Amino acid sequence: MRDDLLDRMLQAVERVEGRLRRACSALDSAQIPYAIIGGYAAAAWIATVDESAARNSPKIELLLRRVDFRAAAVALKSAGFIRQGESVFLDGPDAKNRDSVQIIFAGERRWEMCEFSTPDVADARLLRVAGADLSVIELEPFVRMNLDAFKLDDRVDLDDLIDVGLLNADWCGGFDPRLATRLRKLLDEAERQRRIL
Repeated sequence: MRDDLLDRMLQAVERVEGRLRRACSALDSAQIPYAIIGGYAAAAWIATVDESAARNSPKIELLLRRVDFRAAAVALKSAGFIRQGESVFLDGPDAKNRDSVQIIFAGERRWEMCEFSTPDVADARLLRVAGADLSVIELEPFVRMNLDAFKLDDRVDLDDLIDVGLLNADWCGGFDPRLATRLRKLLDEAERQRRIL
């Protein structure tokens, strides 16, 4: 029973990583620039410092330019993804919403409550993700984007970056004051947690 549960957990992680590699491979083959964002971007950056601290994420989020979206949709369809709504691609006809690739548009506000535009896909570099060298958003624009959205997932990613030392008080001066205030709060909370432990 325990081995069966562990096998299913490992298979779930492998399925998500396979989905990520397949989507990125389809975009690479079509020569469409993209950048991994979200939990997989955080994990890739964290793994550059401490592989054991990188979290698995069930969500796949890719940054694309809107002008490339039509070609990207064709490439993703050829890789077995099915478009649902404006920017979600399900992994096959029986897939649930969590079994998808979410497209976020570069140079636009990520969510309605965001104050700043997302970075461009040119702000990316190749990093090792899910066993492949894939295009991941650079750390500074990733941090800026997460501070702007500041949803729970974004805060968890930022906390993890703080935990491994990739993000500290030196960063505050490089951000808009509204974002710097959010970062200071996260840093203060991390410091309080360290003192408790």
